[in-house]
Amino acid sequence: MRKSLLVIGIFSWILCSGCNYGPGVAVDSASATGGPPSPALLQYAEDLTRSWSARYSAKSWKTEIDDIRPAGPVHIVTEGVCPDRYRVVVTGSENSETIYVGKTMYSRTGKSRWVQNPMPTSYQGLQSCGTTRANDVDPARIRLIADQLKEVELSKPTIREFGARQCREWTRSFQTGKRPYMSSSCYDIKTHDLVHAVTGTTVTTYSWNIPIDIHPPI
Repeated sequence: MRKSLLVIGIFSWILCSGCNYGPGVAVDSASATGGPPSPALLQYAEDLTRSWSARYSAKSWKTEIDDIRPAGPVHIVTEGVCPDRYRVVVTGSENSETIYVGKTMYSRTGKSRWVQNPMPTSYQGLQSCGTTRANDVDPARIRLIADQLKEVELSKPTIREFGARQCREWTRSFQTGKRPYMSSSCYDIKTHDLVHAVTGTTVTTYSWNIPIDIHPPI
């Protein structure tokens, strides 16, 4: 379960993952030069940086993940509520559920009976829950992030819609060993929230600050 959180909660945020659009992807030329960041790269850095701020200011969130594991396709729903409640439900080729409430973990596989275990601290993934103000970002930090991303091959953004939300989708390409790799991330054009991301076989949609009820199952 924590591996799933790591893949989505860290890899998607820091790498800003994406999908392969095939040949003909337009690449921001400034990403391959030593000059100042281009306007497109600065916009990408702003979306990325403000999405981190929005994530850490959120009081609740939900992700829905479709992935391929060795056993087959899985659908993973993760939900978090500040300050100390978290749930992961896996269905498909694997079936399990884990709930964290305060310093207690409840878990089961399939429809088996719940197992209750004490923990030394509350779930670690909630330690930064609600710790910043939304969009509280220093412009100098955005420029710093843009400078650090100059070597990244970045496509021109595409405006997409997911439900009632419009988002700006970016595609990145980079090397993993000798293999080229592409990933995408789509940020709400108004709030900069991460809305949708694709990383390899993992497709994730995000919802922020929505009503979520998590309670002990036993």
